[in-house]
Amino acid sequence: MKTKTFLTFTLISGLCSSALAQSFEPVTNRVGQSFSALAQTLTQVITNYAVNLPIPDNNASGIISTKDFVAPSIDRIGDVNVTLKISGNFNGDLFGFLTHNSGYSVLLNRVGRIAGNDLGYGDGGMDIKFDDSAANGDIHTYRLKLSGSHSASLSGALSGSWAPDARTADSSLVRDTDSRSAFLNSFYTLDPNGKWSLFLADLAPGGTSTLDSWGLEITIIPEPADWALMVVGGFFLLFASRNWKKA
Repeated sequence: MKTKTFLTFTLISGLCSSALAQSFEPVTNRVGQSFSALAQTLTQVITNYAVNLPIPDNNASGIISTKDFVAPSIDRIGDVNVTLKISGNFNGDLFGFLTHNSGYSVLLNRVGRIAGNDLGYGDGGMDIKFDDSAANGDIHTYRLKLSGSHSASLSGALSGSWAPDARTADSSLVRDTDSRSAFLNSFYTLDPNGKWSLFLADLAPGGTSTLDSWGLEITIIPEPADWALMVVGGFFLLFASRNWKKA
């Protein structure tokens, strides 16, 4: 029994050392950003910021809503989604982006602007979530996704989860065919603590909108050492339980 116990302890110690030293295999999300497989099992911190701020009509200066995210125990982002609620009309007028530290993501860039339609979609308002991996896909062409037609107006505000517009093209020229690069994955692995700023502007005359609220859904990556301790702790508990039963 002593020999078996010693061998088991040696095995567990080896697993601990290996877990602490290893580099975890990355997984890849739908837009090609690699991040630790640990992100699949982690805590999510959710915020919601009530703003109720009018967005000036036909004014490129727009508005900026800056909020402090404070979670001292968190130091790395595994994934981030953004919630956004806007009331008003003519979504196709809107341009918006989110920044934090070195991260930058274009959430809206004149949705519905396509060849033959410089105005974009005329639907009013949205209550949505931005997620790089959203099943609905690109928000820029949401009418096409929902109804199969760019000309089919919504009966109310846009809802559901959508991938960010992500187009960095000039908003006066942007089209659905432009490349997309400014996704939310630009925030991955950054420290989430500190200031997050949401910019929104109405870039065409006629129709006004109000930023009602916005928020963050941040998934945390744990440190490899913490993960290793959890694994090893599980082995110790299993080992102790089996030996207790035999005793």
